[in-house]
Amino acid sequence: KGLYGTAVVLGLTDVDALTVSMSTPSSELLATVAARAIAAGILANTVVKLAISVVAGSPRYRFVAGSILVAMGAGPARAAASTTRWRGPAG
Repeated sequence: KGLYGTAVVLGLTDVDALTVSMSTPSSELLATVAARAIAAGILANTVVKLAISVVAGSPRYRFVAGSILVAMGAGPARAAASTTRWRGPAG
């Protein structure tokens, strides 16, 4: 439980450190948990960038950057909320 909260807090500033720490092989950390933590950090980072663009951007920039960041945030949001395991490509 604390891992996801820490991932969100770390994702507010830097996702690279989170990705490196979650990719380190560990017998105690499942790959699915690490992937969800990384997705939560990416989502938090995207929300921060969205907030900055809305507060500091011109109206046109807000629209363009906001649209792109919302679309980019949809993937990590879905991954972080996913409760099923990915079974590989179909076919």
